[in-house]
Amino acid sequence: NNIGGKVLTQYEMVLPVEGSYSRVRAFMASILSNLPSVAIADMQIERESTLSPSVDARLVLIFYVRGDQV
Repeated sequence: NNIGGKVLTQYEMVLPVEGSYSRVRAFMASILSNLPSVAIADMQIERESTLSPSVDARLVLIFYVRGDQV
């Protein structure tokens, strides 16, 4: 994409995260509030059992970077 003479490039990163559900949610909220050029494109959250205190999450992050047009 070309915005104001600058090329907007996107990079995708898959990030595995493990922790309590509330900490994973807080981490996701922190990403969105502190990094306006990052979007969470997808997330999968699994818990081994209903009694397990931690979850395994897989976040797909999209980083948008604006640079000089080549």
